[in-house]
Amino acid sequence: VGPKILVARKALPVGTIIDAEALTYQPWPKELMQSAYYMEGQPDADLQNLLGTVVRYPVTAGQPLTRGALVGPKDRGFL
Repeated sequence: VGPKILVARKALPVGTIIDAEALTYQPWPKELMQSAYYMEGQPDADLQNLLGTVVRYPVTAGQPLTRGALVGPKDRGFL
């Protein structure tokens, strides 16, 4: 088992505003790790910093979140 990564606790359709109940950290096999995943301990993977961001692409429950899946209020493409 590898590091813990951020996954969706529930299905997140496009336009969902991320709240504390939407995401959780889960152990992930190291052979399946990708650089686009939010990994626990990385500065950009702090849940507090991701609250209020908006889902750009549909994410299914249990699916790892990638950096391109969320857009923040200061990011280009925010609603």
